[in-house]
Amino acid sequence: MATDTVIFNNEERIILNSMACGDNPIPLEELTRAWVISCVQSSINIVGDELLVAQLVSLKDTLESLTDEEWDLLKLLLPFPVPYGIDDFVD
Repeated sequence: MATDTVIFNNEERIILNSMACGDNPIPLEELTRAWVISCVQSSINIVGDELLVAQLVSLKDTLESLTDEEWDLLKLLLPFPVPYGIDDFVD
């Protein structure tokens, strides 16, 4: 059972964190796996940057591999931790 946030890479965690905790956060009860997959698919359809599309496809694949029960447990851990390195800071 996938109940550890390590199944998501840092970029995927940032995307999911922005859905749950960003400027317009979605309440956890509305943050269903199907809804998140739908939003990610919509983003894939409109984004032009190949690297971002690849990241979104990876996130969608990961979400689709989860059961609803696994997602319901994982979303309770939002916001997911995102480690920062020295290269993440720009002067």
